[in-house]
Amino acid sequence: MNQTGDVIGFATAVNPYPNNAAFVFSEHDRLSLVHSPDPQVRPGWKNFGWGHGSLSAGLPVPVDVAGLTVASGDEGLTLSVRMPQQAFVGEYITAEVVLTNTSDQPRNVTGLLTLAEGDLVFRRTSPQRELDHILDIAIGCGPRPMVLLDPGESVANHVQVFFTNQGVTFNTPGRHTVVAQLDTDPVTTVYSAPITVDVRTPASDTEVDISGKTLSTGVGRALALGDFANNDAARTILTDLAESHSDTDTGAASALVMANSLARSFTDFASDTTRRPAPSESVRFLDLAVSGRSAQRAVELAVTVASPTEKDAPVVADTVARVRKGAKGTTARGKGAARKPSNADVKAAERVAEDFVEARAR
Repeated sequence: MNQTGDVIGFATAVNPYPNNAAFVFSEHDRLSLVHSPDPQVRPGWKNFGWGHGSLSAGLPVPVDVAGLTVASGDEGLTLSVRMPQQAFVGEYITAEVVLTNTSDQPRNVTGLLTLAEGDLVFRRTSPQRELDHILDIAIGCGPRPMVLLDPGESVANHVQVFFTNQGVTFNTPGRHTVVAQLDTDPVTTVYSAPITVDVRTPASDTEVDISGKTLSTGVGRALALGDFANNDAARTILTDLAESHSDTDTGAASALVMANSLARSFTDFASDTTRRPAPSESVRFLDLAVSGRSAQRAVELAVTVASPTEKDAPVVADTVARVRKGAKGTTARGKGAARKPSNADVKAAERVAEDFVEARAR
């Protein structure tokens, strides 16, 4: 779409303005709207300046992840993402997102470091070189909370990238390239360095069993939302994963979904049925998740299991309470070696939970 001044400039004596104005898409724009990745063409996904025509300041043609990271967008802010560089198909995967003020001036930045509110998006190039964008399946809305970062301070959060708007995100073996894009304020966008995730097929009996159970939509949705709702089949599978593989992150995440679900009631209005809380079972699954791992990792998994739009999910507060209890001398039951967390470990776990509820400069 050309500016009015440009249209006037294109006019000739034979074809004067405004008769030379045509309300049609150019061939390039039409192809981009039809074939480009959704964030490149849908209003609201990019700041002004992003375009496709040769007269614009934007990209001339659709590109892959590498083409989106030529510049960070703001030299005073650094966005980093930590996630596993290797995984097998069906493994529960999480990522830590950190935004740091590397300038010498205070900066106001978004506190929405989740994949649910639209400020943060993961761009992924698949092994087939197809570009897509990764968001949470639960979408939030509302005002953008801002955080003041003094020089050297950071804001961070943990997110799950196992089951997203792409379904099971890493369900294709091969090399995936991921870049995080964050709109830090209404006019500034920053990008992380590209991250490669090598995804392989399951190699052991344990991995084959996990992969065979986690690739269903019902189980994936439960892991993304932190609740199996009224899906009895997903409940059965999550229970099996929690009881058989609690020594893995996938098994612990499954146990945390069970703990979260059974800590509260759930009403299915379509069938007029209500699931009642089962506090003792919730505690049992919580113990399975906490046993054998650090307090910090247990809470990291808890905040990724909880939907980012549900800040008061029981599993977060319950996991923090459980690791505090363990630090006072009560050991966990169930599979895995019991361990008593240190005070430093518990403090780190508490910070993870605090960042999930409300972004804080640190």
